[in-house]
Amino acid sequence: MIWLLIIMEIGLFTAGIYLINKYDKEAGIQVSKKEYVTMGLIFAMTEIVLFSFYGYGREFGCHSLVLFYLIFAAYIDQKTKQVYRIGSIAFILISVLLFFSVKDMSLYERVERTICILIFSMIAIMQGTLGWMGWGDVLTYVGVFFWLGTWKYDHITLELLAIYMLLANVFFLIINVRRFDWKQKRFKEEVAFLPGMAGAMMILVLFIK
Repeated sequence: MIWLLIIMEIGLFTAGIYLINKYDKEAGIQVSKKEYVTMGLIFAMTEIVLFSFYGYGREFGCHSLVLFYLIFAAYIDQKTKQVYRIGSIAFILISVLLFFSVKDMSLYERVERTICILIFSMIAIMQGTLGWMGWGDVLTYVGVFFWLGTWKYDHITLELLAIYMLLANVFFLIINVRRFDWKQKRFKEEVAFLPGMAGAMMILVLFIK
């Protein structure tokens, strides 16, 4: 069953690349055989980890869908330096629905998590307003915050979201350190932020879960 899901994700990945190239003539995304193998291994690793936490069921399927989107969007961002807002908006809607569909959450927990999510969403929006990141990145951040709010954890939500943002920024700097001009104090070229967000999420899944 899990291998069928991995094959399905590779199929969705291929279909997504085809649709982007079809409707965005400037994308021109070419996927090498090595990249297909790498993406397949990433999908396999994430599914095995998620299965070890949830087994088969609704939660496993929902979390697999969210992580697939993050990994796929990170790949596209790395290739094109674009985050398609329609995908980010759909991601937010799915994450919000997941958040409010969690049944074993007390009213106090839901209110506390909602307030923390809104606070960090405002921080992300402020960064977008200042031009520190693109609006596609901002929208993806908001979706991730709501998704994190569906997790079962012993930490306060403020702490969890702060750790995630810190990890995302650390991964972003590690990935793009060679592209930074230390004399001019800016990047030499346009850089992708979503790979850092996806990497941080995969690490967080391993350590928090």
